[in-house]
Amino acid sequence: MSDIGDFFRNMPVITRYWFSLSAFIPLLGRFGLINPQWMYLDWELFAYRFQLWRPLTALIYYPLNPQTGFHWLMMIYFLYNYSKSVEQGVFDGRPADYLFMLIFSGIVCSGLCFAASIPFMLEPMVMAVLYVWSQLNKDTIVSFWFGTRFKAMYLPWILVGFNAILRGGGINELLGILIGHTYFFLAFKYPQDHGGESLLRTPEFLYRFLPSEQGGVHSFGGSTVEQRRAAGAGGNGYAWGRGQQLGAARDLDEYKTKMEDDSGKTVELYIPRKCSASSRLIAANDHASIQIDFVDVDPETGRMIPGKVNRYAICGEIRRMGESDDALVRLAQKDGIIPRNL
Repeated sequence: MSDIGDFFRNMPVITRYWFSLSAFIPLLGRFGLINPQWMYLDWELFAYRFQLWRPLTALIYYPLNPQTGFHWLMMIYFLYNYSKSVEQGVFDGRPADYLFMLIFSGIVCSGLCFAASIPFMLEPMVMAVLYVWSQLNKDTIVSFWFGTRFKAMYLPWILVGFNAILRGGGINELLGILIGHTYFFLAFKYPQDHGGESLLRTPEFLYRFLPSEQGGVHSFGGSTVEQRRAAGAGGNGYAWGRGQQLGAARDLDEYKTKMEDDSGKTVELYIPRKCSASSRLIAANDHASIQIDFVDVDPETGRMIPGKVNRYAICGEIRRMGESDDALVRLAQKDGIIPRNL
């Protein structure tokens, strides 16, 4: 029993509850202890009879029989493996942000399932989490059946073809990819490619319900509230306040001024930086971040020309996603260091 307890305790909190409910509730239905008629998703029952619990039960329930049992086991395995990896990876120490990802994905999934008359949401939701993981770990090599190995970015599409051949389906997997891509674009891709704000923000009440842990990996797609907390925790306890997010150069100069005493001497060792690719504050505990200077060189002396420097800072999350090379190329093209048609 201690091994089972350790197994559950080693799972992060959100994955632990989702995995437990998705494994336990279908078994109750399989043995006739709950009525499956109360579990599936139906628009008329939801909208006209006010059975508002149905999106939640459709998320954790899956009908079990000899034909669906193996597929359910695969879904439970994918849920455990990839939900755990995402929560302990990009959302490490931030359970509220991961819960918000599931809430947002669940709302999108409910709307699509209502429109497509799909009664159960477990499969597309698991696929959505798997898709987010595959985009955050594009170049990771994964193993599949019969010893096949390929990059993680292809895994969702291979599962679509795999289920289409074996089960004659594929619509649930395609909906999951659409849901996962919607979240990934709004939370990660848009800030990375366009240097703007994340279009998704975790509500503050979720942080009160699930406070973030100190440390962990903080993504450029996270909320500005959490990034201020992360910066404050890493910056020798400096109180960053509740004002606007650090962004423009004048804001950084203002904070540098506040780090000096009356004699003008710097009293803080940590000077905040922005990620040049995502325009997000780089926390002091982001040890994977880098800073690169591209300098102009005097062709006669071979020495650096003072003041002619292009400096780029790249946060650790972009490096972990394998996007730092592309980000540096885009920045260098923008500043005219290399040709745009390269």
